[in-house]
Amino acid sequence: MSLVGNQAAASVEYDYDVFISLSKTRADGDAAYSDPGKHKASVRCHPPQAVSVRGVDYPIPTPGGTDWKDDLWRTVCTSSIS
Repeated sequence: MSLVGNQAAASVEYDYDVFISLSKTRADGDAAYSDPGKHKASVRCHPPQAVSVRGVDYPIPTPGGTDWKDDLWRTVCTSSIS
């Protein structure tokens, strides 16, 4: 997954609307799959923290373990400290 764009959210319930692309690489580093589309998700950084995809809110942290939604939330909502 790659973050290919973001903007202020259209909905006041979220902080950001983001666009992601999907790809998969083989063990040797060659591309196995690359989706040419951009997929929209909305991200809420403040409680209750969530990532929304196609109108479905996924709470963060994701129940049952870490997945791409947790990674997306961290990338968008946490700032790096130097």
